[in-house]
Amino acid sequence: MSENGKSKLKPSRILLILVFILPLFLWFGREIVTGQTIWFFRAADLADMVIVAPIYAIFLIYLILYMVRNEPPLGLLVAFIAFSFLFMYGHSMHATANTINTYSTEVQDYKDILPQDTYALIYFLDEVLSHIILFVATTGLIGCWLIFEESVQASSLFPQNPIFIFIIGIIYGFVQSYAAVEAQMVWILIFMFSILLVIWFYYWRRSSLSLPNFLRENPFSSFVVIMALFSFIATLTYGAIYGGFPQPSETGL
Repeated sequence: MSENGKSKLKPSRILLILVFILPLFLWFGREIVTGQTIWFFRAADLADMVIVAPIYAIFLIYLILYMVRNEPPLGLLVAFIAFSFLFMYGHSMHATANTINTYSTEVQDYKDILPQDTYALIYFLDEVLSHIILFVATTGLIGCWLIFEESVQASSLFPQNPIFIFIIGIIYGFVQSYAAVEAQMVWILIFMFSILLVIWFYYWRRSSLSLPNFLRENPFSSFVVIMALFSFIATLTYGAIYGGFPQPSETGL
């Protein structure tokens, strides 16, 4: 790739880093600034709305434009756009419901005076429906991009740097594992990521390359494998330690 080509990909590197590490910083931030509020918001919840959400939107728009430039199959492009809208819809639902939930139960102690059906609705939107939408959308986006890179043979936005890929894969695998356990949806994590591994396995076997060569030539495929396997390992290790899958917030994590 030319120097010009490399420079054009630099914004994607920045977006990649932000997209994958910001959820981790938010997780740590919630623990560090517990109880700190800005108006009605916990500091971390406000950051999720005004910092993380716009970065997600910019990243998805960037990916859609990159995909369009490489002329993918129309069905694949439509699916990626649909999953992008679904992801932002799920994130908006989760951020809103989570902010109301935490304000009512952590910032203020209103849980005992809230009508049970009202709190049940808030909890359902926060911990159930939004997480299902986000898991489905995330899996759909990753699966579409995996198919896109393998079928169109476009230059990967991921750098061919095994250390970077390994670190990002572990971080995102941890974030997904934590989210699944906190939402009590380990089953959907295992199911959805198993689909990604099946897609990955199909393209590996079709390539006729050895596993090391395939991973070396396909950095995004390497990320998918590391992310999925580490999320499985982290989730199963957590289950073995606690004899089940209690919410991390209940265990002090």
